[in-house]
Amino acid sequence: MLKPAWILNWTAALSDLLFPIECLSCGQEGAWLCLACQKSLPYKISRHCPHCGSATPWGETCAPCRRVKALDGALSLIPYAEPLAQNLIHAWKYQGIKSLSNELGNYMAAGLEIINQRLAKVRHQIQLGLARQDLLSYPLLPTLLLNKNTILIPVPLHKKKLRQRGFNQAYDLAQAISEKTGYPVLDIMERPKHTAAQATLHETDRFTNIQDAFRLKDKADDLVGKNILIVDDVITTGATIETMAKILKSAGVSSIWALTIAYGHPLESKTG
Repeated sequence: MLKPAWILNWTAALSDLLFPIECLSCGQEGAWLCLACQKSLPYKISRHCPHCGSATPWGETCAPCRRVKALDGALSLIPYAEPLAQNLIHAWKYQGIKSLSNELGNYMAAGLEIINQRLAKVRHQIQLGLARQDLLSYPLLPTLLLNKNTILIPVPLHKKKLRQRGFNQAYDLAQAISEKTGYPVLDIMERPKHTAAQATLHETDRFTNIQDAFRLKDKADDLVGKNILIVDDVITTGATIETMAKILKSAGVSSIWALTIAYGHPLESKTG
């Protein structure tokens, strides 16, 4: 039986009174991340190979790793060791503050604009040096540089984890980024295998844990020749996104980059 609107409104008002929404950074009431703290959240964009950590100009996969890896690079905005970034992501994922998707999506969209501005400085020189058809299939460049056929694909959750959390943070983040950038979201992958949380495992165990965890929902004809940004909250070893990238590459995707809020482990920082 549905409760009357006045009861729902009274319950919400009581909840706000007892547990007011406060900025997770400064404590100001009214938002989980106030406007001032949104503006102060730094951008320390990754410039290292997502697989081995060696320095690279744009966060692309280094030459040795490129021989054996499917993921072409990672665009990540802030070290996970940054206290505020860690608090926001933890509250978003594990405390069920779903509305943080909007604030984090805004942060991501602004970060993408910063990356685009940096790329714009070299776009003309690169286009002069490469034929357009070569540029569109050049995996070492972030797909944003190509500005064509770019699709956002969120990392899927297993249905059990989705029921527990109530939402897929990667999907919500992709939708929020799409609203700001215009890049379409394609929710084409699923996670039929329930796995242990990657964060609880040693680096060498993560690839075993995530093996055979993903598959395509439908035929992937629409992916041929596209440039993919796999969206997630954090990239650490890259095992999860690499597993997805292998499947997508076999479906004919041109290039695959990760797009995440944070990178690295909670107690480590690597800014490249």
